[in-house]
Amino acid sequence: MSLRVVLVAIALLCCGAMLWIVGYLALGGAPPAYFVLVVLALAVVATVAAVLVLLMRDRRETAGGPFALRSGAPAATAAAPDELDPATGVLSSPAFMDHLEATLRQGGGALLLIDATQFSVRRPHRQLASRDEALRLIAQTIRTSVRSDDLVGRTGADQFGVYLKGATDGVSAQVARRICESVENTIYLNEERTIGALSVNIGGAMTRPGLIEPYLRTARTMLGRAKRAGRGRFVVASLAQA
Repeated sequence: MSLRVVLVAIALLCCGAMLWIVGYLALGGAPPAYFVLVVLALAVVATVAAVLVLLMRDRRETAGGPFALRSGAPAATAAAPDELDPATGVLSSPAFMDHLEATLRQGGGALLLIDATQFSVRRPHRQLASRDEALRLIAQTIRTSVRSDDLVGRTGADQFGVYLKGATDGVSAQVARRICESVENTIYLNEERTIGALSVNIGGAMTRPGLIEPYLRTARTMLGRAKRAGRGRFVVASLAQA
């Protein structure tokens, strides 16, 4: 039996009891004290349960609704092996652009460009093993921060792209924040075998069905703004700005 059914039953009982008490009083009598206490207790239980139901519903909505991650389900776009970037396991740049072009014909969403330049500036490119490991960890963190049918690809040496199908402004900002925070919380042993700090900046653009290039330009512009604001920042342009 669901909580909603229980609440309805309690509410009906309370209404019936209240009507009985009103009738009792109308006839000039006084209902038994224990009966009044039982009715009040039922009313309190119904009120508390209703508040809990509302809080749980609000929590599900703020958690992203249909964009909330499914527990234990890794976020990875179905792709052929030759479409994957061997170093990070996400879509290669050509494959990501091909999938993005096909997806944009079907509907709108949000395009995010994720830049790990803060990492590469502090760690020279000659230390390839450490650098590739950091990028692999960032890619893995991005994949686990989005849904399984969202697009995730490597779009540059230290840059990744994400396309959130059907996302709203609020959802895209929520996912961008989730990615930034998750990357910063990732434990990483750098080339000195000490814990290093990973961070990303994100620029995004809300999209409608159409061509890719205008949205890419807007996302790059927003990425520049995010990088100027400091580490771990994100800026997502609305449709009016794109």
